Amino acid sequence: MSKELQPANVDKCADFQRLSRSALDECLESLLAMPASNPQAGQLQRLLHELQVYQVELEVQNRELLESQQQLEGARDRYADLYDFAPVGYLTLSDKSVILGINLRGAAMLGCERGRLVGKPLTPLLARRESRTLFAHLTQVFHSTDRVVDELHLKALSGREPIVVRIESIAAFAVEGAAATCHTAMIDITDQKQTEDALREGKARFYAIFNQAAVGVAVIDACSGKFQQVNQKYSDIIGYSCQEMQALDFTQISHPDDLLAEQVKMQKLWTGEMRDFSVQKRLFRKDGSIIWVNITVSSLWSKGKSPSFCMAIVEDITRAKQAEAVLDGRHRVLELMARGAAIHDVLSQLVLTAEALNPNTLSAILLLDEQGKHLRLGVAPSLSIESSYGIDSVVTGPSGAGCDNVRLSGERVIVKDIMHESRCLTCRETMQRVGLQSCWSEPILSSTGKVMGIFTTYGREASTPTCEAIELGQGSAQLAGLAIERQRNEEQARQHQAELTHMARLNIMGELATGIAHELNQPLSAIATYADVGLRMVETGLKQPEKLREALQCAHDQAVRASEIISHLRQLVSKHAPQKTTVDLNELINQVIYFMKNDSRMQGVKFEQKLTINLPCILGDCIQIEQVLLNLLLNSAEVMQAASSLKRKVTVSTILNGDGYIQVAVADSGPGMSAETLERVFEPFVTTKGVKGMGMGLSICRSIIEAHGGRLWAESQLGHGATFLFTLPLGTALNHVK
Repeated sequence: MSKELQPANVDKCADFQRLSRSALDECLESLLAMPASNPQAGQLQRLLHELQVYQVELEVQNRELLESQQQLEGARDRYADLYDFAPVGYLTLSDKSVILGINLRGAAMLGCERGRLVGKPLTPLLARRESRTLFAHLTQVFHSTDRVVDELHLKALSGREPIVVRIESIAAFAVEGAAATCHTAMIDITDQKQTEDALREGKARFYAIFNQAAVGVAVIDACSGKFQQVNQKYSDIIGYSCQEMQALDFTQISHPDDLLAEQVKMQKLWTGEMRDFSVQKRLFRKDGSIIWVNITVSSLWSKGKSPSFCMAIVEDITRAKQAEAVLDGRHRVLELMARGAAIHDVLSQLVLTAEALNPNTLSAILLLDEQGKHLRLGVAPSLSIESSYGIDSVVTGPSGAGCDNVRLSGERVIVKDIMHESRCLTCRETMQRVGLQSCWSEPILSSTGKVMGIFTTYGREASTPTCEAIELGQGSAQLAGLAIERQRNEEQARQHQAELTHMARLNIMGELATGIAHELNQPLSAIATYADVGLRMVETGLKQPEKLREALQCAHDQAVRASEIISHLRQLVSKHAPQKTTVDLNELINQVIYFMKNDSRMQGVKFEQKLTINLPCILGDCIQIEQVLLNLLLNSAEVMQAASSLKRKVTVSTILNGDGYIQVAVADSGPGMSAETLERVFEPFVTTKGVKGMGMGLSICRSIIEAHGGRLWAESQLGHGATFLFTLPLGTALNHVK
């Protein structure tokens, strides 16, 4: 190279350095494309050209190296930023847990400056007893090439709350002669752990509520109908364990009579036609017994278009159903009592109700005799004749299956096993023959606490009755006591009423004594007259047998008439039980007025009859209805004593009203009654006859009419007479026209 060319070359190099990368590339391309130098230019020119080419290439390489260095520095800065500000803490740890490096996020998680952490062990920052976990973690890391994951609890530093972190570590390749290290990522999972703890707590709370719920809860699979899960209450209700229930489907424990209707509703539940339904049904328990439940079924929908499961909430309503049946049975018993049914029918219904509510048992009611010494079988509708006779023969003895103990003590007696009970020696053979093994008895007490009988329940197996069975027997005994005492009170009332009625008839006969005597004197006088005629004809020897026969026939007819009067009087004054027969009211009224004609003639009273012809018959006691008519007619006749003879008139009328009743009215032309007297006229000991009356006649008449299903009342105004009216129902089987 010549000295003349050197400065130019140096200037050229300076120019190259000032060029941009793209300009250098263009310059290099132009130099390479330059044609070969002229041979006259010499070797120096060629060398200069090559030097320029090399210089440009070197400058290009320098530029590339500078750009790479800048990129590397930028990448290093970005890495540092990512490392320091990453959401995860990064640490470099030695096998002794010394912190060799840590990013800013890690330092922030540890609650300390980075400069104070590097070179310090991690263990002082751990919660109590966490050091062992850390060293076990590091040991596993340095003996494995896999990533190792653990959890650590860090202390509260700089006023921060303790946190939980997940550490993920992997061993770093150690340079020969250098200490082993590992790279650890530290992730704050405090919120996650709190959420998990809350979920676990909520799940535990849910299962606590699920298992301790007062109602049974079951989850049923939609496809198979099998139980997926049941709570403890459901298990208690049905008798199967929770594990046993998972092997069953709901059809296996459902009563067949209730299953079809439930399956129809379940099908609608699966297809989405309904979301829930409630039904009362019967279920079979594991022991074979049947219980009543109220079940509410709701569908549990998944992401699909059909429910995956259904939830059944079950409540045992067996006791409620039993109570409902008890009330229904006792309601029927009370209805019978209200209708005045026979005591045998009432007690039989009571026994049948108890047997229906307590299966596998038979019941009987034993009644105490009038002397209060022996129990006799009252009703036992389900026992055979042989069984009934056997029980009756036992209870009349001194100690029939403990019944005598109930009679004497008035307390409940339970015999678990009759065959091994010392109190049942006399009845053991009989009970064994009829197949009865146990019994329990409740005393039937009156309102005063007196034993009237015993309600006894017999079991076919040796067992002790349940609380429900004892409660049922106690309630049945109380209702039986009410029915028996009511029947006895009614019987006493009937006897008392009969006595009063009999006294009233005697009083009526006393008032009619004069008329009755005259009624008897007429046929007796006629008999004496006809007898005298016959005797004279015989004494004189007159041979006129036709006249003698006529006299004797007339005497006979008068004797029959007197006998009929006496027989009728005996019926009126005698005591007898009411007997319902067919009664023609019009005919009865004619007989009563004929019976009173002599008294009415002496008192100057005229009887007028307005009777509806072809009146249907009624069903009643003829003597009692005649007593009512006599009493009303006598009262009407007596209240008119102060009236003039022209006004002494009593009108008796009968009509058939539209309600199926015959109405009888007795109207007088007397002075009438005030409103105050009219209100009290039917009360006992209230009389319209002054000192002559007892005040019981109208009260008894009302009782008689009401006992026949009718009604008796009075209508009156002062100065316009009084009218007594009563109605009687037509006989159900005797509604014919005479």
